[in-house]
Amino acid sequence: MGTSCEYGRIGLRVNPFGQGTKAAAPGKDWEPISGVGNGAFYRPLRKSNAELIAWTGPHHIGIQLGVPTGGTMESTKAEAIALANAILLKLQ
Repeated sequence: MGTSCEYGRIGLRVNPFGQGTKAAAPGKDWEPISGVGNGAFYRPLRKSNAELIAWTGPHHIGIQLGVPTGGTMESTKAEAIALANAILLKLQ
């Protein structure tokens, strides 16, 4: 379902679960993130990647980001949040 693309260290999926799903964490290891769409959740994914899912209206996105050399999981989290906010503006 949905559409996906990858470019460099960024993977993006739009509506990976189909349209209209409610914002909910897929598991206990997901951290709720405020200020992103109608709901968002983040988790470290292995030691070198992070993942964020977010909803706006009937749409949702999934972002996977590689942690760059010299970067941290926390700086990658901030980058994922900024990217999600920019993308969700286009989906409203």
